[in-house]
Amino acid sequence: MSTQNIEAPLPPTAMASQFVNPWISDPEPDPIRLNAIVPQRIFQRIKQCRLSQGTMQTTINLLLQKLIVELDKRDITDCTDEKVYEELVVNSVLVVPNEQPTKNHKKKKVIK
Repeated sequence: MSTQNIEAPLPPTAMASQFVNPWISDPEPDPIRLNAIVPQRIFQRIKQCRLSQGTMQTTINLLLQKLIVELDKRDITDCTDEKVYEELVVNSVLVVPNEQPTKNHKKKKVIK
């Protein structure tokens, strides 16, 4: 009988441990609450991917945190970089590390 080490897949709770609102424990005294108008079908689509409470807020906050990291990398800090900011947001593509962007993504042409 062989006793080789076989790595078991992580349980769903261990894999989801990074899906945490990045600002839930932020000591900000007066946080801003955002509202977004989205079609019902879009809201439901996200909710169907993860049924736990807080999914929408955590999803948006994680994406905003990633945007802030990119803004910092590019030193975009104020409206003097408005066009660069707009191009970054409009042309951004979500790509998981070690994966290629999806084939059906079409880069939008930015008119200057």
